[in-house]
Amino acid sequence: MEKSDVLVVGAGTLGLSSAWRLAKAGLKVRVLERNAECAQEATFASAGMIGAQSEAMEDDAYFAATLASRDRWPAFAAELQAATGDDFGYHPGGCLHLAFGASFERRLESKYLWQKRRAGAVTRLEGDELFRRYPLLGPRVTCAFFADGDHWVDNELLGQTLVKACRQAGAVLEVRAEVNALARSGGLWEVACADGRRFAAKHLLVAGGSWVKGLLAGVVDLETVKCFPVKGQMMELKVPKEMMPEAPVHAENVYLVPRGEQRLLVGATVETVGFDKRITAEGLEYLLYNAFETAPDLRSCEITRTWAGLRPGSPDGWPTFGPGPLEGLHFALGAFRRGILLTPLAAETAAAGILGTAAPAEAAAFHFGRVRPAMAVEATHR
Repeated sequence: MEKSDVLVVGAGTLGLSSAWRLAKAGLKVRVLERNAECAQEATFASAGMIGAQSEAMEDDAYFAATLASRDRWPAFAAELQAATGDDFGYHPGGCLHLAFGASFERRLESKYLWQKRRAGAVTRLEGDELFRRYPLLGPRVTCAFFADGDHWVDNELLGQTLVKACRQAGAVLEVRAEVNALARSGGLWEVACADGRRFAAKHLLVAGGSWVKGLLAGVVDLETVKCFPVKGQMMELKVPKEMMPEAPVHAENVYLVPRGEQRLLVGATVETVGFDKRITAEGLEYLLYNAFETAPDLRSCEITRTWAGLRPGSPDGWPTFGPGPLEGLHFALGAFRRGILLTPLAAETAAAGILGTAAPAEAAAFHFGRVRPAMAVEATHR
């Protein structure tokens, strides 16, 4: 049985960033990933948006935590780039949020009025100025709000860079290591994999995303940590340079994210269909319809790629970070569409719990024992 100081189950951005922090602190860290490659599920399914403002629905503890994580991103990105020498496409350049008609404008104005006091500058754009800066937008767009504070990153490059950083720091990454049993014995967490490999460590960080219910069966019975899969289908278009937006565009039912010179990501569906990762005609139709409503000229663009991934939803819609109810058990789970955004905060919280240092105050809202009503994730394409 291979022994370590920390076992991390799950090699998405939350697991990898936490492993990197812990390995840098001098601990012997081993990461167990069920797939043949790391960062291939929720990390791969995202568009890399760091959108504390775009995702916020109300001024609550969740919003405060996303702001705290967003504000950590510049330093986190600089540290990661310095450690690896890699450019992973981090852009602190803001995001555009579109309104379609007067009622939509009023909702966005109300949202950004309270956000201005907390999250930074928001500028209203309309008329000639809007269409000069964003010539791809169609006539249904009546105005837009540019949020300076929202950032974005190339999520695929980020995953690769975190893998490199972990290895450089001394963490061991085990792929095709599907965990099928957990047990606590003699002060250690013992983990058995489907292929017969066995590992043990004083601390166990569970960052297994949508698969956590199976991982924790028989270990804990807490609804807040029983994540479930939410499928997201996406596509990539080849777009002429003159049509490419300068920053991500959030529309009514779709987002458009620039990725390189002529690559534009279009996403994403939200589907509660279990572990089904098929690309469907219905899902692509939904993406294309809403993309064309936002930017009609995209009709002439080539579809270069389609994909789907599983993001971890949670019963109350909030993630679970930090120590669990059993000694040596820790969580980094359930971030749904905000996993990239919450990466710095999740890693800092996991490291604090394992190293015995003070955790970020904002992460207290995500502790395993919180009591919040369940929130249904609508089974639809949106």
